[in-house]
Amino acid sequence: MNAHLEYRGAFLTQVVAMILNNCLWVVFWGLFFTRLTVLRGWTVQDVITLWAIAASGFGLAHAICGNALQISNLIVQG
Repeated sequence: MNAHLEYRGAFLTQVVAMILNNCLWVVFWGLFFTRLTVLRGWTVQDVITLWAIAASGFGLAHAICGNALQISNLIVQG
């Protein structure tokens, strides 16, 4: 967290890039389902809902357990 506060420009760039990435995925699925309205029973609302739930779950888990992905490195370093 201290590294993010120290390099605010890099942090803000990462936030903007992730927002852009998420918006592009929504646009992709929107365009995909304009050509195929239903794909094996799945509609654009189903796909966006599933994607939003998965992304929210990852975001909440990362916010609550922020260093979980670096736990092995933290253990090795003491």
